[in-house]
Amino acid sequence: MEKVAIIGCGYSGSIVLHRLKNRNPNISIDLFDPAGMSGHGLAYQPDISSNLINRPSSLMWLNEPGDFSRWLCENHTEGNTNPPRALFGEFIKLTLERFVAQSTNIQFHAETVTNINKLSPKHYLVTTSKKIHGPYRAVVLATGNPEPRDVYKLSGKTNYYNSAYPTLRLLDIRSRHIGVIGNQLSAIDTTIALLDEYPDNRVTVLSRRSKLPNYSDNYEPCELNVLNKDHLANHFDSTKISLSAIRQLFDAELISQGVDISLMELMTDHTKVDIDRKKIYSILSATNTVVPHLWSRIPDREKRILSKRYAPHWRQFRVPIPKESRHKIDIFMRKGRLRAQSGIVNIQPYGSQKFRVQGDGYEEIFTHIINATGIGDSIDTPLYRNMVKHGLCRPNEHGGIKVCIDDCRIIGTDSCHDLFAIGTPTIGDFFATSNIDVLQMQAEIITKKIMPR
Repeated sequence: MEKVAIIGCGYSGSIVLHRLKNRNPNISIDLFDPAGMSGHGLAYQPDISSNLINRPSSLMWLNEPGDFSRWLCENHTEGNTNPPRALFGEFIKLTLERFVAQSTNIQFHAETVTNINKLSPKHYLVTTSKKIHGPYRAVVLATGNPEPRDVYKLSGKTNYYNSAYPTLRLLDIRSRHIGVIGNQLSAIDTTIALLDEYPDNRVTVLSRRSKLPNYSDNYEPCELNVLNKDHLANHFDSTKISLSAIRQLFDAELISQGVDISLMELMTDHTKVDIDRKKIYSILSATNTVVPHLWSRIPDREKRILSKRYAPHWRQFRVPIPKESRHKIDIFMRKGRLRAQSGIVNIQPYGSQKFRVQGDGYEEIFTHIINATGIGDSIDTPLYRNMVKHGLCRPNEHGGIKVCIDDCRIIGTDSCHDLFAIGTPTIGDFFATSNIDVLQMQAEIITKKIMPR
């Protein structure tokens, strides 16, 4: 039987594997991941316990909704609403190992994939650091999250860290002058870890604009009244939709759910979410799989406006931190151990082991700088650069690579083919790929395309 290759064995690769094998137990699959058959990837790797999942554990799942909650009840007693991310990683790893052990025709390769080549119109070869594998009739790129971009060109400098993870490796830092670049989940994880570990540490969170993220309490599944696919199909059947129309849709949804506030009010003043925090985040969570389809119908000019003007505010409001984490942050700020400094324009080496940070009317010297800006762009990695070179994919101006929104096929220089991408590489066409609802949706449509019934 012809084989399928899955590049990456984190959460995305794991769900694609499960869905393919459940759809056809006889399919032959090769898995590639240099980190080993772990299943947890970067997001859920073994790390310190203060790195918490930022959505309720009841909404985290692998094969079916509720499977992680059941596993927690059976194996752990804490029952936290937002357990450590590493705990979800452990769940994925154990589930994956058990699944692979019980399945046939799965082969794992602990190798780094460096290139993909087209052998024929319907077959592909996978090149790794060790050998060439294949042929495969389909390849799924589940390559996960690349390191953040080194915007200030500091890589190689002593006391500079271009990634916040694993946070465990930062715990030897002892300083009253630590700068953390970023102000969202990764920066919060880093800050809490450094301040929890050593009582004399002091941290300044550095960003170009905006503020610290909002927090969410427990929220739950919610039925949408306006932002559902039936309503959108009936009332917005044109190929394009404006930003103003999308704002009106969100406002109408909030009103229909009994929340008398606009989306723009919530994005510009996060404290207004206190009007009904649980309901607002329940509604927003329910829109996860709707947002990519709305994004795909926005004209390119308005996409650029959204990315530049509104996206940072949306991400900070829409991707909240756990309430427990926000409580810690507030305590650290009251005690003077944590500051948030916006308006940063430049960071450069100062002497042999220090850094000068400059902004609008601001200048300060730091002993350590940690890049916690989140994830980088997949197109900057060697695999995707090689694929672009050979015409197998094209850069997307909004990030990542171009894919078909309907089936996640990668768009090369000629047309779509049987190369698929899931997660971060598809951010330019799906807008939001960091939540598991979108990843599950993508895995489902990829699986149906590879294995139609």
